[in-house]
Amino acid sequence: MRAMHLLLALALLLTALSSLTAAEWAKVLIHTHPDSPDTLKMPPEKLMQAAAEFGFDAVIMTDHYAQLRAKETYDEYQAKMVNPPQTKKGRPLVVILGAEISTKESSHILALNLSSWPADIVNIPQQQLLNRLAKMKATTVGAHPFNSNYKLNYDALDGLNGLELFNDAKIQPGGRYKDTLDFALAKMREGRNFYFTSGSDLHGYPEVGDERMTRATYVRVKDFTAKDILAGLVSGQCYASQHTVRIANPELTLTDVQNNPPYFHLELQIDYPAHNDKKIQIYRDGNLLANSTVILKKGETQYQYEWLDENASPGRHSYIIEVVGCLVTSPIWLTVPASKTQLLPKPKPAENLVRKFYQYTLVQQADQPCNEYGYFGQGFMLHNYNPAPRARTDFPINSCVEIYFIFKNNADLSLRQSKETLFGFGYQLISPTGEILDQAAGDLKIDWRWQIGWYVFGRPIRERGNYTIKLLSHDGALIDSTRISCW
Repeated sequence: MRAMHLLLALALLLTALSSLTAAEWAKVLIHTHPDSPDTLKMPPEKLMQAAAEFGFDAVIMTDHYAQLRAKETYDEYQAKMVNPPQTKKGRPLVVILGAEISTKESSHILALNLSSWPADIVNIPQQQLLNRLAKMKATTVGAHPFNSNYKLNYDALDGLNGLELFNDAKIQPGGRYKDTLDFALAKMREGRNFYFTSGSDLHGYPEVGDERMTRATYVRVKDFTAKDILAGLVSGQCYASQHTVRIANPELTLTDVQNNPPYFHLELQIDYPAHNDKKIQIYRDGNLLANSTVILKKGETQYQYEWLDENASPGRHSYIIEVVGCLVTSPIWLTVPASKTQLLPKPKPAENLVRKFYQYTLVQQADQPCNEYGYFGQGFMLHNYNPAPRARTDFPINSCVEIYFIFKNNADLSLRQSKETLFGFGYQLISPTGEILDQAAGDLKIDWRWQIGWYVFGRPIRERGNYTIKLLSHDGALIDSTRISCW
């Protein structure tokens, strides 16, 4: 029943697609110093090429403001950004001109979009700078907020849009990101929210396997343009990432949606698997929800995280999802209505593919006995596979049963090489008297390499008679059924 509840709650993510139906994640390189005089210089055109080669869709130039302004005019600097290279997605790299501005307190503010270089923002108090940048409609981020040399003035934050979470890894392990996150959570408890970015803080040329180039800010956009990227940042449609951990599902939205109880579903992709376990956890209104924590095992390259906040009170809440040390979402604003939401999700693409390639259902007796809980281990394969439809239809009493959903052999290669859980599918085991004895949704697994999906009933069949097994769609519609006899 819990799995069915999760399936129903999946509407949280899908309902919001009406406003962002064609959204994608843009990978953005933020906090860069191509022409910095304090290290080996890297011309802007070289930085653009490096960003494209490392898989970024956009780069925001943020060289030190006072040095830039003393060296050349804004128009001269802008002229260096012509003819950006093609990204790995086949689009021109998006280039946005900003700057890192030092304040009188020695803190650093990233102005992510500047259209001019005025003289009155050099070496002024932090709050005065933020006020001035707000009038210029510049998007602002507090750079390396807990770096001991350039600490943010925590009492002068009016107008600050974001905080840089991942930075300074070569100065201090972890880049003091935990201090920054704890500070942001404390502010959340006071009702204040910031979006989060990763900062490469790249001075000079990146090296092969350079850790700084794993620090990416992902922004949810409709179009790969400077306008959409900046709008996504300001609206909090972004998350900070490092060590190649990213969110793969483009339908995930961080905008305000309504559902009771709130449901979260992340499809995580890890391009370079970690050598140790990682925690995945959720904060509500600045407080850690202990029952949301799961462990991402070392070596994992893909992981599907689901969680249902069944204790959320009606009203407006902000959530943050964290993969400890690797990924933090900007606050996700949700409004929890007073009444329970009973919306059903739309079919996912995987479900449509199953409908296209589905052939028949096969049931057989499990190769191990059930224990008192009806569970007998994992790792089953299709023993003595008989290609005839519904090859096994009768079982002795107290049997545990495996059910396999067989798919056509012409499933295309891309499907056969992947393995995924099919959220939006379900099954029912119905007794001879019509009682539903066992059911679930979102638990069916598919291995396209063998054209099979499978589920194992969690309890033995205790009574003699004829039973019905149903394969259901996301909305409860019957796809196929088969009858079995217990003697």
